[in-house]
Amino acid sequence: MTTIAQQQMTVADYEALIALPENADRHLELLNGELIEEMPGKQHSRLTKFFLYQLDAFLKDHPLGETFVELRHHIPTEPFTSLIPDVSYISTERSAKHLHNDEGAVPFMPDLAVEIQSPGQSKKTLLAKANYYLAHGARLVWLIYPDEQIIETLTAAERDLLQPGKTLTGGDVLPGFSVEVAAVFMPLA
Repeated sequence: MTTIAQQQMTVADYEALIALPENADRHLELLNGELIEEMPGKQHSRLTKFFLYQLDAFLKDHPLGETFVELRHHIPTEPFTSLIPDVSYISTERSAKHLHNDEGAVPFMPDLAVEIQSPGQSKKTLLAKANYYLAHGARLVWLIYPDEQIIETLTAAERDLLQPGKTLTGGDVLPGFSVEVAAVFMPLA
């Protein structure tokens, strides 16, 4: 992760920046007025694909909502943060109430945000994102640490670290969803 700016940037400034043609291929987010850029690699891409596949397979049999890859979320009353989870899950109930157009950021946080640590991205940044998601309406966050083969699950009330040998579940957000942590990291071994 690279820090781009030192002064606090607004979402309006951020949106103008990401609209520039030279920034079309960059992965830029805004967190508390700080512009950050992630540099996802193959490992990150594999894990994104893994979670998308697992969640979509589950949702095919349990039509509770929809998944998205790199969908931007921005609370309209929050002038300094606009985030792009690696994978988002939005329940049908929330989607029906709020997703009326396909342009711009979704005006609320997802039910589940999945963030996969990119090379050079600090745990502090991932935790700051998780705390922001939860403080602004997300119900569950999964932080994936590929190098350590750990998944951190966070809700407003709990935080847990899962290693191979444990099972990742969807809790109240995706009841019945589960995957072995070892299976998540199997392609990385």
